[in-house]
Amino acid sequence: MAVMITRYAEYMKQSISKSNEAIIFTDESLTADYAKASVSTMQKANIINGVIASDGSYSFAPKNNATRAEAAKMIYQLVK
Repeated sequence: MAVMITRYAEYMKQSISKSNEAIIFTDESLTADYAKASVSTMQKANIINGVIASDGSYSFAPKNNATRAEAAKMIYQLVK
């Protein structure tokens, strides 16, 4: 999903502001190499945040499907 949205933004010549600090996702090693840059860009733009655990760490769950709500939030954050 992150790759599709960043590619759409590139196609539409829309810049994605990267104002947040990078979060290290505990499951980053599960993210496909081709998607890592898109995930990082989307996270720094506050379009995706991952899931926070009770110990304060973040996971991204790259193997999970995005819910409709998650997809809607990502698209909304991009176009607002």
